[in-house]
Amino acid sequence: ATFRGENGKHIASVSARNINGNITQPSAIEFFVDNPPEDIYIHFYPTALPPRIGGKNIPISLRIDVVDRQGNPVADNKLVEFKASPGKLTFDSCYTKRGRVNNSLILEEEKKTAYLSVKCEGFETKKEINIKATEKLLLTGIVHYNSRPVNGAIVEVEKSTFITDENGRYYLFTEPGEKTLTVRKRGFYQVKKKCNVPDKTGMNSDIALKPLYNGLLLDKKIIVDPQDISYITLDVARHIKDFLYVFGADSFLTRNGVYEKVGEVERTRFIVSQSPERLICLSHYNKYQKDGSRCYYYYTDTESQKFAKIVQKYIVKYGKRSDLGVSECSSYMIIHSHCKRTLVVPGNLSEDKFREKLESYAYRIKEAYLIFCGILEDMGLRQEKMGSLMGKVTDKEGRPLSNVSVLVSNGQRLITEEDGEIRFIYLDIGKTSLVFSKEGKRVEREITIKRGKATYTEI
Repeated sequence: ATFRGENGKHIASVSARNINGNITQPSAIEFFVDNPPEDIYIHFYPTALPPRIGGKNIPISLRIDVVDRQGNPVADNKLVEFKASPGKLTFDSCYTKRGRVNNSLILEEEKKTAYLSVKCEGFETKKEINIKATEKLLLTGIVHYNSRPVNGAIVEVEKSTFITDENGRYYLFTEPGEKTLTVRKRGFYQVKKKCNVPDKTGMNSDIALKPLYNGLLLDKKIIVDPQDISYITLDVARHIKDFLYVFGADSFLTRNGVYEKVGEVERTRFIVSQSPERLICLSHYNKYQKDGSRCYYYYTDTESQKFAKIVQKYIVKYGKRSDLGVSECSSYMIIHSHCKRTLVVPGNLSEDKFREKLESYAYRIKEAYLIFCGILEDMGLRQEKMGSLMGKVTDKEGRPLSNVSVLVSNGQRLITEEDGEIRFIYLDIGKTSLVFSKEGKRVEREITIKRGKATYTEI
């Protein structure tokens, strides 16, 4: 086997299969990758300090990325040495963390140029630090939530974009004047912040993010298992995963294609290795089940039984499916997954009417949304503390419009069916914006959501 992964410590899980096809219990092998440095990237940014504080000195922030031949960050704790002329460095040497080190350089008496040398294990790079190279001004700051930095947030101003680093820091170069910063990060509301960038100096602007549903799904690991190999089940599973991902969960599928034949034992071992908060097994085929929806659970697991009842409630009430209740199940995955789990069977593809319904892209998104709402309630969200929205989209003659995309400001998106109706079950209290779009036409509307009530709108 060939491993082309990143530097650092790794654990491989190795199994074997005998002539009869039986698979062994996996063995864990720990190994360490430590490729030598093959390139050093030097990034520099004039730091935002007003003249009255910085005086005639010009502080420069330095960020150094050390990579191997494949472009992967080198292993931790590699010594990086600095030399600068002229100027004064904060550190003469630092140790790498994820291939990166940070330093700073002070240019004295309004000097505009310095020559920097960076060396790591015999590999050396030199660069001219010329602050005239960046004629625009630096707009920087930290994106945070609950006083913790937010990594991977997208920060935009005009045509300049930056993704925050592990310290939540962003660096944008812009012209002086009034600007609007836009910050996007999954699991959080989008933020727009106005700031006035002064001339002849940079500006620091920290940005606080507000999590969706008070961070209910942030960093929660949830797995969706498409049980039957059909494009319909796989599509619904992907939509469940997408809803979870947008709201901050770490969501995974146990398989990604209809031709990907991964056995139940292997999928179960993957689930166990991830230790998820929840597992949704999804199927649209059960030859022993008549037409209608049923959720299954392992008979000794009372918590999973409650979970199954909650998901079943949403499919029946809002999906208008016949209620077959919840039942015990003893499949290999349901027995051995060891987390709160349920097998959801909203109906049988063998039933012509149900199959015709599932052929609708809008209904598949709706079914995924209802299962997503069941997960939300099981994890603690309550309808009486939230608001909801019902609506209908019509044309000028009052006829219902299908296939209209409706996007709410918190990231939820549904598509109208033939009756033109739409329903969002969990919305935050207060003003929210809706975007209706179809075939290039777009309409925006702002409405107020009330606690514990269903707000109705027509457009």
